Amino acid sequence: MTKAEIDKFLGSGRLILRLGTNDVEGGPAIHPVWYYYSNDRLYLFSGTNAHKMRNVRKSDKVYFTVDTDAIPNKGVRGKGKARIVNEASEKDKWVEKIVGKYLDASSPMYNGMIRSAKSPGTTVLEIRPEYYAVWDYSKMM
Repeated sequence: MTKAEIDKFLGSGRLILRLGTNDVEGGPAIHPVWYYYSNDRLYLFSGTNAHKMRNVRKSDKVYFTVDTDAIPNKGVRGKGKARIVNEASEKDKWVEKIVGKYLDASSPMYNGMIRSAKSPGTTVLEIRPEYYAVWDYSKMM
């Protein structure tokens, strides 16, 4: 995939990002999450005390993959550095974009999810990818 194709793939649809962190014992831990892609950054949120957030506070090195389930498969995986978004207005902006990507505003879950995700018990992460590896089996057909 070209950079433009990577941007389009990560920026569209409702695929799940699988976040890889190192757990407290140094082993791998995989966490499926909703995400939003913008300006070469991936954003996600989770409970402040969730394992993934504790792991990121210990080590900002993360891995990720976003891929399709349907044949012909395609996907993007990579490694990056995670940063906790501390400013409330920035956090709220990304929460709204993430939830809006996966839930329509008319969904009965939408307002509750926004309220919950904007609470002090939720943290937003920004991931700055350092490299990508891609696959697109449709190009082999």
